[in-house]
Order: sequence, then structure tokens, then C-alpha cells
Amino acid sequence: MSIFYACTKEENDNPSKLQKFEEINRISSEMADFHTFFMKKFLTETYTKNDALDQKTVEKLVTSIETEMRNYDFKSLLSD
Repeated sequence: MSIFYACTKEENDNPSKLQKFEEINRISSEMADFHTFFMKKFLTETYTKNDALDQKTVEKLVTSIETEMRNYDFKSLLSD
């Protein structure tokens, strides 16, 4: 599903603008995919029912996100 749309006139007038919209859509889609991947993994492998919503759990979440982002196979975010 595309988040950004350009009308046909804009597409014809400014192809580089359309390319930027397409790039934003690819990056947005990839981030959404990462979010789904991460949340499933975090909730099944990292988070426990005994975790309280406190600073320790927030730090656990942040560390887990950082680790997974470093290892995730991003394509659009890393392309030139």
C-alpha cells in the first residue's frame, strides 16, 4: 500500500519528485516490515509476563531494537 501519491500532472512535470515519493514509500514499507518483525520477535523471545513497565524494561527494549536494527537486512534504507 502506498502512503504518498502524486497526481498524473505532477508525475509528468517532475519525474524526480515521483522518484522521491517512490523512495519514501519503499523506506516506509521497509520500516513497517521491520516493526512487524521486531515486535513479533520481542514479544516471543525477549519480553516476559514478569517484566514491569519500568526503566529496566525500557532499556531492554531499546537495546533489543538497536541490536535487531544492526542485523536486519535493510535494502531501501542502505541504498544510495
